[in-house]
Amino acid sequence: MSELQAIMLEHYKKLIQMFNHQFGESCHAVLYSIYKKGDRYKGHVISSAGFLSSIQTGDPLPDFLRRYIQAYGHVDKLSFLNKSYPNMQLCSSMLFITDELSEVFACLCIHHNLGHLVRITDSLEDSIEMLNSICHNTNNMFTLKTFRAGDVHEFVQNVITEFISANKGETEISLLDTNSKMELLLELREKGIFEVEGAVEIVAERLDLSKFKIFKYLDGLNVNADRAKIQAI
Repeated sequence: MSELQAIMLEHYKKLIQMFNHQFGESCHAVLYSIYKKGDRYKGHVISSAGFLSSIQTGDPLPDFLRRYIQAYGHVDKLSFLNKSYPNMQLCSSMLFITDELSEVFACLCIHHNLGHLVRITDSLEDSIEMLNSICHNTNNMFTLKTFRAGDVHEFVQNVITEFISANKGETEISLLDTNSKMELLLELREKGIFEVEGAVEIVAERLDLSKFKIFKYLDGLNVNADRAKIQAI
């Protein structure tokens, strides 16, 4: 190894420590020496830092890196899924290091552990599945588009429109009788619409009812619910 190569490697060793401190347990950086002996490429770990405890200084060049060099030469490869480490999901990058003669003498590998991202994704998928189950329940007229509403007004409009379409066909709101409007209020209450700030005013406007009448009806529902609870005790 030339003096210049040794100096360059010292800088890359510092870079590895920087990666380790910057990205913590989700990142592992390894610096390999590379040389060709006969028809085969050889080398060893010069420096290593991160979560892969199986990689130690002095370890030989890994098979995945040797196979890659044999197949593609010294071409940098960025952000590829690395399946070389069992039970781990890694996104890796390889940067080949050349000297003043453009000869490759080392390789810097960065491994990013995707395990925590996979766990987060799985958790989100479970939550979405649970939400879908709730939203598509036959007794619950919410659909996922409700949650994409741009504002409270659109939010309420979507639920009212879905209720009328599902329960009253294409009937216009203005043609609903008092009993139908009360039934719609009950449905909206069960959906939690009135927990949304400003929803009462919007519902009152849409159903052509006064806020006083809506509050009176809701109070009546609360009283009846409390009585039912008492009778059940």
